[in-house]
Amino acid sequence: MTTKEQERKALEQIKKILETLGADSYVGAAIDAEVLQAAEDNIGNDWMLSPSERIRNLEKSEQETRAKLDAMTDSRDAWKEKAEKQEARAAELMESLKSVKEMELDTLRERDEADRELEKAKNEIIILKAKLYDLITK
Repeated sequence: MTTKEQERKALEQIKKILETLGADSYVGAAIDAEVLQAAEDNIGNDWMLSPSERIRNLEKSEQETRAKLDAMTDSRDAWKEKAEKQEARAAELMESLKSVKEMELDTLRERDEADRELEKAKNEIIILKAKLYDLITK
């Protein structure tokens, strides 16, 4: 088994070989900077991940994230629908309250009118009593 130091030296040799091959190298095209960075990360972190494994891990993570996003979107839509229903119910209740207040105002007006009528009737009774008294005492 090789040591980390041996791995680092081998990686440096590979980098030098790639530099000598040039920018239009077939090997250089296959082994890009990301592959070299993955090798450095493996050495530094004691990983044994290939770039294709990293891609698979990223794809899996992306799928999980998309599934979570879809679930959150569904949840948001359900809450939005619930909120819209609550808003509609609140509007109905406000209309009902408005109707009740109008009925209350009408009732108060009718009571005030009845109080005025009662006062008139009482005054009329007083006047009639006075007239009756006047007739009786004459």
